[in-house]
Amino acid sequence: MEISLTKERIKDLISQKGVSYAAFAQKLGIKRQNLDAYLDAQKKDINLVIKMADVLGMSLYEFIGMPEPDAKDVYGCLYVKGRPVLVNSKEELLELVRRLENE
Repeated sequence: MEISLTKERIKDLISQKGVSYAAFAQKLGIKRQNLDAYLDAQKKDINLVIKMADVLGMSLYEFIGMPEPDAKDVYGCLYVKGRPVLVNSKEELLELVRRLENE
């Protein structure tokens, strides 16, 4: 699954929440001009993305435009050998474990 977290989407979310761009940067603990550079980057640091969602009072799923998973579902991103692997179910997690055990 791939997401597109563009500068325009983030700026729209900031505006929808009634937060100024400068105040948003300040709440993140970064300078406004650094925020511009970050939002222009194609790859975004997950920790800052999580913090942005939190500052706006949104869940990470809502922030990135994905539906919230059911509470009973297994859902997450693991890093295997430095690469992200999205896991959407218990079966996918078990398959990943089996694959890693066979390597």
